[in-house]
Amino acid sequence: MTPTTLVIVIFAIVAIFVYLILKLIDALIRISQRIESTNTHLDEIHIEMAELAQILSTTLLGLKSKDDDLDSRVEDLENIADPTYDEDDLDPFYDQAVKIVTESGSASASLLQRRLDIGYARAARLIDVLESKGIVGPAEGSKPRQVFSSATEAEPLFEQAIKLGQKEGRISPAMLQRNLQIGYARAARIMDLLEIEGYIGPADGAKPRLILK
Repeated sequence: MTPTTLVIVIFAIVAIFVYLILKLIDALIRISQRIESTNTHLDEIHIEMAELAQILSTTLLGLKSKDDDLDSRVEDLENIADPTYDEDDLDPFYDQAVKIVTESGSASASLLQRRLDIGYARAARLIDVLESKGIVGPAEGSKPRQVFSSATEAEPLFEQAIKLGQKEGRISPAMLQRNLQIGYARAARIMDLLEIEGYIGPADGAKPRLILK
């Protein structure tokens, strides 16, 4: 091989080598740009997802707030329709309920619901109050409740309580509990009936009450 040919061969090899290096550099630059573009795109996606999550969160919180507000409004309306009263703070419909069951001769929640145009829950509470006041008798399945002409008629142990008090000359809830084998609440109601009917005087602390007649 002549020196001229050798130079040409070497020059060709160098040229090819340089060409390959340039191609490699160009490829690396393109890859780098794509990676950067991809990262930028991913960052944009991440930002968009974060914004979407924020929007969804805000929307859900808003719906939850509206739902809570709606529940509150519904509860307020229910309280207006069917208010709750303490035993000492009688339902405004109490007197009308007494009149209705007395005239009808029987008592039921559905009767009060229909005649007073109130909800069933309120009507049922009125029936419970009427029972506690001795106006109607206890529930007997689905039958209408018995209506009593007086509160004493509703308490079958009333006469026994009178006899016990007349025998002892005095009476107290504890005596009624012990002798009639009943609970304190029922004994207290009987004491109230005895006072209403004039058999005993008003309470004087925890002392037994004297029988007046």
